[in-house]
Amino acid sequence: MQPLIIIGAGLAGWTTVRELRKRDATAPVLLITADSGDFYAKPSLSNAFAQGRSPAQLVSTPAAKPVETQNVTLLAHTRVQAIDPVRRVVTTSHGKFVYRDLMLATGAQAMRVPLAGDAADRVLSVNSLQDFSAFHARLVGTDSSQNHSKHVVIMGAGLIGCEFANDLAGQRTELVFLLMPVTIKTPALPIVVAAPAPGLAGQWTRSDPSLWQFMGAENRQHDFVLTGQHTARRGEQARLVQV
Repeated sequence: MQPLIIIGAGLAGWTTVRELRKRDATAPVLLITADSGDFYAKPSLSNAFAQGRSPAQLVSTPAAKPVETQNVTLLAHTRVQAIDPVRRVVTTSHGKFVYRDLMLATGAQAMRVPLAGDAADRVLSVNSLQDFSAFHARLVGTDSSQNHSKHVVIMGAGLIGCEFANDLAGQRTELVFLLMPVTIKTPALPIVVAAPAPGLAGQWTRSDPSLWQFMGAENRQHDFVLTGQHTARRGEQARLVQV
């Protein structure tokens, strides 16, 4: 019997396993994940630094426990490279696997701004325990190859961005905020505003009735305003911003 393959070992993946076992205790399940498969509470990523917690301390349930109790085959540290829905085959960095059913439980992905240059490898996006481990190594100093003068730029001023800023500020770290869109959730007219810094030279232009762009020198876009249904274009416009 071919297994149910679950891609992703976060809350959705492990919850699916648990609920499946309530109905079927013996059906084969293969869980594929790019990390270790250990369970942790994702919201804790944004305040762990201030609490002095290491990546290992964020793990609430090591993967070995649900693997044993839920009778699951875990393929850890494995990247999915392709999915063939016709042949029902998942190709991974550790081989190919045929499935009976397939579930994608990879969760939300952080928006990554395309960057190039000598410092591109210094940009970190914290969206998983692996990401936090890299962040922790850089900021705490366990990565001996890095210069530990801490000049940190945070892109995004939502809950996670603000919590990181609060945590890092306590470490006498210089902080620079970039790209801070604000969503105004009015029922009549939702608005997303990314306002320019005070004194920044440029002018507002409107390409359509629901999009305004703040253009600076050399026709560089610095900020934007979206209204109505066009607020869904927030990610698209953010990628056009040049800081």
